Amino acid sequence: MTTETSGKTVTRIERLVVNLLVLLGGVVILRDATSLSAQSAHFPIFIGAALIVLSLISAAATLQLGDTATEEAGLAAGLGALVLLALFIFSAARIGFLTSTLWFVPALAILGGDRRYPRLALMTLGFTLLVYVTFKLVFAQSLPAELILGELS
Repeated sequence: MTTETSGKTVTRIERLVVNLLVLLGGVVILRDATSLSAQSAHFPIFIGAALIVLSLISAAATLQLGDTATEEAGLAAGLGALVLLALFIFSAARIGFLTSTLWFVPALAILGGDRRYPRLALMTLGFTLLVYVTFKLVFAQSLPAELILGELS
């Protein structure tokens, strides 16, 4: 069954591949969480379990719905997003989370088809500032050294 909209069709197989990749990501996170101390492991365990449960729910819905017309990006863009995520993780470890966010957020949006560049710039800066304020002021947690704050040379 295919639903009619102005979007492109995403096949059942494409959705199931994405569900499988998300599920595997959740498994990796859960596996890595076992190496953390009890306090540090809570959040990764929650995220890993949530990824697994949500991917299973999504897979079940996909099996019922079949192919659907959508406005979302296709499988190639989804795989590209996973590559961007890997690059973001690599980058964040070297130049800082906030600095890496400044290229990752717009790159992900552009990959998804957003071409409203002034809006993207504002949203990226706003999100980065929100993360900084949340961690620094609300949670009183220091972030790793940041290139944009002059803490790395």
